[in-house]
Amino acid sequence: MDIKKTYDELESDLKAAASLVKPGSYYSHYKHPEIPYVVKGMLVMEENNEIAVRYESTARPGVEFVRPLKVWLETVSWEGKTLPRFTLIDGPLKRE
Repeated sequence: MDIKKTYDELESDLKAAASLVKPGSYYSHYKHPEIPYVVKGMLVMEENNEIAVRYESTARPGVEFVRPLKVWLETVSWEGKTLPRFTLIDGPLKRE
């Protein structure tokens, strides 16, 4: 799918995404809520102009991941429950 967008449209999409997923904030993943992830920023995936989240595990700093925003925001079925894939961690991080 070849979707053409202007830079202004891409900038608007990135700004909207940053209002949904906060760069610099910590999130937990439903499978391993004990390991926080920090959102590094938003990106545009070149092949389809889809917005993606760039994030890093606090357990392995320096290893970064990219996940499409729509997947980041999905809910998943896990152990008989419907959960958000990622949840914003509100408050200070707990360190062992």
